[in-house]
Amino acid sequence: MPSIKDRVKPQTGVHIAIIGMTLFKLLRRISGSNVMPGIVSVCVIVLYGMMTGLASSTCRAVIMMTVVVAAKIKGRSPDMMTSAGIACVIQAVADPYIVMDAGFQLSFAAVLGIAVADPMLEKIVGHGGRLSALRINVSVTLTTTPLVVYYFYQFPLYSVVLNMVVVPFVSVLIFCSMAAIFFGMMPGVWGFASVTAQFLAMPVRYILAAYRALCELMCKLPEYSVNVGHVSVEMVAVYYVTLVVVLWLLCRIRQKNIERPTVRRAAVLAVFFAVVCVTYEYMAYDRNFRVVYMDVGQGDGILIRSGKGVNILIDGGSSDNSQVGEYVIVPVLRYYGAAHIDYAFVTHADSDHISGLKYILQTENTGIIIENIVLPLYGMQDDFEELKEAAGNAGVNILYMKKGDAMEVSAGGVDELFGRDMAKISLSFLYPGPETGINDINELSAVIRLDYQSHRMLFTGDLGEAGERYLLDEHADVRADVLKVGHHGSRYSSCVDFLDAVSPEFAVISAGADNRYGHPHAETLDRLEAHGVGVKSTIECGAVSVKIDRGGLKLEQYR
Repeated sequence: MPSIKDRVKPQTGVHIAIIGMTLFKLLRRISGSNVMPGIVSVCVIVLYGMMTGLASSTCRAVIMMTVVVAAKIKGRSPDMMTSAGIACVIQAVADPYIVMDAGFQLSFAAVLGIAVADPMLEKIVGHGGRLSALRINVSVTLTTTPLVVYYFYQFPLYSVVLNMVVVPFVSVLIFCSMAAIFFGMMPGVWGFASVTAQFLAMPVRYILAAYRALCELMCKLPEYSVNVGHVSVEMVAVYYVTLVVVLWLLCRIRQKNIERPTVRRAAVLAVFFAVVCVTYEYMAYDRNFRVVYMDVGQGDGILIRSGKGVNILIDGGSSDNSQVGEYVIVPVLRYYGAAHIDYAFVTHADSDHISGLKYILQTENTGIIIENIVLPLYGMQDDFEELKEAAGNAGVNILYMKKGDAMEVSAGGVDELFGRDMAKISLSFLYPGPETGINDINELSAVIRLDYQSHRMLFTGDLGEAGERYLLDEHADVRADVLKVGHHGSRYSSCVDFLDAVSPEFAVISAGADNRYGHPHAETLDRLEAHGVGVKSTIECGAVSVKIDRGGLKLEQYR
């Protein structure tokens, strides 16, 4: 799972093309020469690129622009693929690791869309004014979508339509902004410069306001951002091969000088390749049952993905990462294609268990939808007020569970029929019940047992020894293959008797590096080791994923 820090820098390549080429053509018309306008325009775009931070796409655009200007000075016709190839080689030689940068790949994918896919689409659908703009937009979308999905696990469904409105005004936006800055820096003559700058800034203000309004409108449309989840490199490669083959075959079909049998063969092959691609992508997509203990730092956040379209969260927060919702939980949910959470269980109301959930509930346009929040009926309800208010404002249902309740996850959803079908996921609520005699918020953490096939997993929140002994006194069935160690590995959790009763094969500890509590404590680790339990800590392993492979448990780790 890629690190959440691997983000695409702001892209300014289109600005380079607009500013550089417009300046070059303007100066060439004034001077009648190519040399001086070329030198000036290249210097300007290099300085502009440096001002914007020289992101990978900016470097690509600056190099391509320089090659184009050099070609015109030499009296030769510039070629987009040649200039793009030179830019790619120069950037790769300067920094070989840049080829792994998402911005670098997306930038060149867009160039290939314009230089390769668009001419092929032109042969298929023809050319024209408005049709040309739409065709280029579709071409770029076709070549960049797999990379967008690969790096961001989702793609904007209405991007083609939105770009048709947004892109034509980019030139106006750029030149009005630059002109407003220029006049704003001039000494005023009876206020002329200041008035001119304000006048030029008006279109910028209205265009940006329109952009914002359009984006907000798109975000309100159904499925505005389709969450796909992570895809493999092989899936991306198959997509590109199929795209090239299908476009080439469609070009052959549109040729008027080929025989009808050749047209039929090309049509059959195009359909065949498209079907093979769709079938492969469907079969290769990860739909396995999986439990993910997220690396949230000092806190808890657990995703249960049924593999049948149902997603469940248990807690989601951190005390040492104030942006855990934005930079950990939401990206993880997108990565696993779990943008729709059917049930979010909350063990108790400490911030290190709910801060990320509150972020999702209180923030618009995260792309994450929570249907139900499940709270312990006999927990300390006063501490849940802020969370319940956020859930109410977001239109999320609030449900309650108590000791003895259970629910079952099936392909069609979640119901309360507790059956024996081992292909289903059963969630049993073991604790707390009424009259426990315990008033500590941690000791009243909800305890949930998951049953899937012949395996069990136990989630204990911040339960300590007092709660563990209450469970033992009540003869609760706490046997499990995987134990989420209570209270982040505190010395007062996972007592000897409790470990004897659970008898886990593996234990997962969710804690933050160098936390001030000293979690996980050496005494707890010693007890787990004495019981022969394999321990995975998010401090050392990052996120821990548990899946069932050929009937056995398989633990994977991601950092």
